[in-house]
Amino acid sequence: HLWQRSWSIAPPDGESLQDVYKRAVLFFKKDVEQDLKEGKNVLIVASHNSLRALIKYIEKIPDKDIINTEMAPGELKVYEFDNSLNLMVR
Repeated sequence: HLWQRSWSIAPPDGESLQDVYKRAVLFFKKDVEQDLKEGKNVLIVASHNSLRALIKYIEKIPDKDIINTEMAPGELKVYEFDNSLNLMVR
């Protein structure tokens, strides 16, 4: 469970969520944010851990709480942002 859900503990020869976070957030900032600022809809399809990393970034989930963040297979999350890319509450 710790390997799959924790922030900094990696499985043997694998990546921790912290490692995945660095790559996923870099992708989000580089390739997604501009489209969002232009008002475009963006669909991100990724592995479970990559999605959890993006959820952590978008929802500003603290490191200690990410272990409790779950996504069911096939679950869809929809986020809306304002022009400054602040998350809008529905």
